[in-house]
Amino acid sequence: MAQKVKLEIMTPRELLYRDEVDSVSVKTVSGSEGFMAGHTWALKLLPEQGGVTIRNGKNTRKARLRGGCLYVRDDIIILCDEAEWVS
Repeated sequence: MAQKVKLEIMTPRELLYRDEVDSVSVKTVSGSEGFMAGHTWALKLLPEQGGVTIRNGKNTRKARLRGGCLYVRDDIIILCDEAEWVS
């Protein structure tokens, strides 16, 4: 079984997502980057118009993000101005 990592996506108004996931792909100001359990510590800035793809088993979810940052240590935390699920 693959290792999982805890992911949280938060805006000033809500906690959009909190769960353990297999991987996360995020558009940062330096390009698209992927993160999994055991990733090197990182702090990344998010662009004004970006997005995230969450993979958990066979399930994939996508959300639009606006501004903010991504912090990777033991968990992955995304703090952004706005976030919404893409249908």
